[in-house]
Amino acid sequence: MEKKMKTILKAEKKSVNSIFWQNAFVVVFLCLFFSHPVIANAGTIYVDKSYYGEEDGTSEKPYKTIADALDHAASGDNIHIKKGEYEESFTVKDSIELVGEDKNNTVIKGSASASSVISLKNNNILSNLTISGGTNAINAEKKATIVNCIINNYTKIGINLVADGSLAIIKNNYISGGEKGIYVQKGRKIEITSNNIFNNGGEGLDIRDRIKGTITKNSIYKNGEGGIELIIGGSDLTIKNNSIRSNKSSGIANQFYSSANKTGEVSIIDNTISKNGHFGIYCISPSGGKYDVFTYWNKSINLKKNKIENPLNNSDWNNPYRLIRFIEKNKSGYKKDTKDNKEYKNLIIGINPNKEIIKEKISKRLNVRFENEDMLKEVWNLRYKHNVSWKKIISFGLEYKFIGTFLKDNKKYFLKNKKLLDIKQLEKSELKNKYLKMKDELNNEIVYFAKKQMTWFNKNKNIIWLSGDKKNIYKNAEKLVKNFIKTK
Repeated sequence: MEKKMKTILKAEKKSVNSIFWQNAFVVVFLCLFFSHPVIANAGTIYVDKSYYGEEDGTSEKPYKTIADALDHAASGDNIHIKKGEYEESFTVKDSIELVGEDKNNTVIKGSASASSVISLKNNNILSNLTISGGTNAINAEKKATIVNCIINNYTKIGINLVADGSLAIIKNNYISGGEKGIYVQKGRKIEITSNNIFNNGGEGLDIRDRIKGTITKNSIYKNGEGGIELIIGGSDLTIKNNSIRSNKSSGIANQFYSSANKTGEVSIIDNTISKNGHFGIYCISPSGGKYDVFTYWNKSINLKKNKIENPLNNSDWNNPYRLIRFIEKNKSGYKKDTKDNKEYKNLIIGINPNKEIIKEKISKRLNVRFENEDMLKEVWNLRYKHNVSWKKIISFGLEYKFIGTFLKDNKKYFLKNKKLLDIKQLEKSELKNKYLKMKDELNNEIVYFAKKQMTWFNKNKNIIWLSGDKKNIYKNAEKLVKNFIKTK
């Protein structure tokens, strides 16, 4: 019995010793493992291109590339990037923040072939960085905050906000040098505040339908198309306290698409809009929708306290010859003679047909220009037979502007096929939708221009307007002329 007890005690002692050494090994292993300084401050990873040596992401031993830091980052981490030019393109996983040491000198440069320099997945923050290059500089899929950055030299879009219901905050950035500054796809929530958006070939901001949020205190200038272009349908948007100037098309162009034909709630308040090439605020006629022009825009837009300055007629800004003449007149001290010339009596008769008749005649005339008079060929020959520049062709007037832009944008297709397609061929080609869209937009623009002409004529109180059928118009005009001759 005693011998048996000694054996049990010996076994227990051995078991205790075994457990002790196992636990001691775990403690030593943990001490050795955690004595290595993985991250100096929990949640912060450092990157420094100029560093050489062992890398672990601490401030003393930073990673050389942002991609390496992202490989070791987890949700909630902050990646601090030292000054330098980082030639990288990468995707940022959920809930990771990238912070540059100095926005002017911390540069992330993507190749021209990269679809995006930085692709943000969700709940990401970018700040104090220069992001340059790529087709799109930044592509944000869901929730994102982009603050105090310089975004430039992209091919297409500075900040592309993918269609989603998430919030994007874009604040205190300089966005320039591509096709569009910011492209907000449908359904987004936005806060776009205190940015400079300039020198883009197309729109400063291109806003799709069903957008909610604010566009405030931005400077939007010298863009190749509109300052802000937006599709109103279903949007709940406030555009306030912005400076929108010197854009080649309209300051704010409100657009209607039949695919997004709901009314919106858009407030345009306290903006300064000046020296834009087309209109200060432009509302494109909502053709194809269930509303007439007045009802749709009246329901959708609230205009209040905007300062709109345009020293020229709207058409003059698109015509370099008129612009040069305007400058010459002002430099010479020319003043328009406003005295009434009472030397001759005159009779002015105006014909005022029904608006629907005007629209019908415009559409009919436009079809003749395209189908019978082959205006596409006329414009094409001006460029390639008579060597007139696209810029000059586009300045000739509305039809030349729209057709010239269409042919210019698609010239590679026509040159590749070694011929300009006729209308029937065009309507069967891959350019069919672009062609039909261009023609529809041109038709709407001519209708709007006709309306503006009537507004201008109506300012002259001496015009006697006649309406009705042709027979009655001629009969009444004849009476007016006979009476005028008798009393002269």
